[in-house]
Amino acid sequence: MSLLPSSQPFASERQTTRPLVTGFSLNQTHDLANKRRCLPHRHDLTREKAAPARVATLSKGAPTEQQDLPRPQHSEATFDWHAHWYAVGYIADFSTTAPNTFTLLGEQLCIWKDSTGQWQAFLDCCPHRLVPLSEGRITAAGQLQCAYHGWNFDGSGKCTAIPQGGNINNSRTCAKVYQCAVAQDLLWVKPVEAAPGAGPPDTADIPSLPELDAGWIDSSTFRDLPYDYATLIENLVDTGHVPFTHHASVSLRSSADVLKLDVTKRGPWGFAGRNEKGPRKGQLGAQDTEFRAPCLMRSTIDAQASWWTSFTLATKGFSNITCVYAIPITPGRCRAIVRNVFLFKSPVPRFVFRVLPKVFTHLGNNNVLEDDVVFLHKQEQLAVERGLGTKPAAQVYHMPGQSDNYVTAFRSWLQKHGGGGPWGPMDASWLQAAGPRLSKRQLLDRYDSHTAHCQAGFSLGLDGFWPRSTLD
Repeated sequence: MSLLPSSQPFASERQTTRPLVTGFSLNQTHDLANKRRCLPHRHDLTREKAAPARVATLSKGAPTEQQDLPRPQHSEATFDWHAHWYAVGYIADFSTTAPNTFTLLGEQLCIWKDSTGQWQAFLDCCPHRLVPLSEGRITAAGQLQCAYHGWNFDGSGKCTAIPQGGNINNSRTCAKVYQCAVAQDLLWVKPVEAAPGAGPPDTADIPSLPELDAGWIDSSTFRDLPYDYATLIENLVDTGHVPFTHHASVSLRSSADVLKLDVTKRGPWGFAGRNEKGPRKGQLGAQDTEFRAPCLMRSTIDAQASWWTSFTLATKGFSNITCVYAIPITPGRCRAIVRNVFLFKSPVPRFVFRVLPKVFTHLGNNNVLEDDVVFLHKQEQLAVERGLGTKPAAQVYHMPGQSDNYVTAFRSWLQKHGGGGPWGPMDASWLQAAGPRLSKRQLLDRYDSHTAHCQAGFSLGLDGFWPRSTLD
């Protein structure tokens, strides 16, 4: 995957729940159980009943609720996947007048804006009879009301009304509230329960981009992808595939070159590396890549050569950061939140980027994302069957050159520090939880994975502009 500049926001003001993040209205989405944070029963985003799957607990060795699948033979990891901030969507893509829903790390969230104007992320479960709160509504008083029996909740999760009668001060009537914040036009959730009356959460560790605060131009998009978080990161740090997979979209086969990728730093936090020559046979200068655990990949180029010469704009250079937040939804499903950030020396491209409607950059970005979606989805099953979850990556893949150094570094981090992944190692139990492989038609379904949730298209009346794929 390599991504064009794009920009992405969307919101619906209708008084119905917006299933913001499903991206996959498919029967293969599976319910996940984790004893620390599970419900006795929980639906996926499409409200379809799904088979249970085990999620490996990576932090404190707590047992999982489901014991029917084989446990991987892996050492206990200390990395707590729930103790980090995840960008769940662009703030403009959430309805402010109805509850939104998102699945993060296998847990369904209800995201809504309360009476004080603050965004909240609740576990999507009413404490009364366990129905999804996202099926409810936001009252005129700015409270979340359950659709089943009308229980009301304020932004702190406190129950404020039980129409049928009952003690609203009992702690069991409270909704479960997770830490939630807004930064750089993204809504962030840390799936750690917020303490009652604790005030705003500490956001110092949100993996934001300082360059955005310095005035760089932002071109952003998103896509829900039918492959795993780990597959996405592995693909993002693999620069060698770009000239071939993305030929005629963002690169050319003729620009392929021998790559020497040096991993300069690594640790529990992730890794950093440098391609001294840089892409396009050195035309753009050196390229620095960083994976910051668990979800941020950023690649930086300071190009002194003229990128826009072929467009006769005669600029003298630019700097670019391609940033992707890989957000784990369920095994075999993730969301890519993409930010292409630019600093141009010439005012001409700055003007073009600011006036270009977002929908057009979204068209280009979705084409790029579809270049490799089919074979990445299929690759997962083959890699798992050959032992990717239990063996070093070099024993599963044949990687004779230095162009795969970042892939090795990421897979090493995942096994050494990340417990094999958000769900544990990608082994037979992971493959069972991920579900059957999908058809090409399902994999290329742009409508459900982007268009239906994108304000840029709906605001221009283009909700039918990207029809469902008709490929078999």
